Amino acid sequence: MWECNYRDVRMKRLPLTTLLIMIFLSACSSEQEPQQNEADSHFLSGHQKAIDQAKAMSGTLEEAAQKRDEALKKQLGKQPLPEDNVLFQINTTARDFTLLQHLLQAYRGELYGIAFFRTFLNAATSTHERRAWQLLIDIEQRTAECLSAYLMPRGIHCPEDDDDMVRAGQQQAHLWIDLPWDSLMATLAPWIRTYAERYRQQATADNTHHSISILVADHEDAILAFVEQEMAQAENSLAPLTEFLTRYPSPHPLANTA
Repeated sequence: MWECNYRDVRMKRLPLTTLLIMIFLSACSSEQEPQQNEADSHFLSGHQKAIDQAKAMSGTLEEAAQKRDEALKKQLGKQPLPEDNVLFQINTTARDFTLLQHLLQAYRGELYGIAFFRTFLNAATSTHERRAWQLLIDIEQRTAECLSAYLMPRGIHCPEDDDDMVRAGQQQAHLWIDLPWDSLMATLAPWIRTYAERYRQQATADNTHHSISILVADHEDAILAFVEQEMAQAENSLAPLTEFLTRYPSPHPLANTA
């Protein structure tokens, strides 16, 4: 969370009104920390179901789930917004700050997902599997593009690369990469469902940035629907992925996804 740095305030000689607003936002942010920590703890605990299923299949899966949790905790701990963006801070309520933080965390999650799915694509030989992995990458890229297009004009920097998230995504994919297709889908389902539930809850609660929050929830629902249809051996399991890409056109391509 952002904290007011009074030494920096003196150095910048900000107007008294701006200083008072910054102090107010700092206090509001501090009050929200217990609630946010509780929400993060609840989210992380949702991974236990996936870990329990992983234990029944392989010790490697348990290790992979634990590593994903560690990467998530690191992601949640990142400073979401630049501390020197005074204009953003004085025009943003404490609640809006939290909502935008959720969106930036989702953006970083897309960078993780791109690296995760691309690792599987590089190892795949089956035509169907390669098509599926490519569509999953396309969905993560499309969601990242839409989030970036929404957040950047609001003064929030969206890096096109996040080495920590990319590395974490690649490492987890390598731990699961030797699973048979059916076992991999059965492992992914509860893991993805945790994110789908969290994003849907956030979208329902977010009346300020509702449209972009709905897009984030829809993208995770599409991935989950694909996995569940693969498990059911449906003929057109790729439909949820292609339908999402049709429903949400790209606002602009990311430079590093070409």
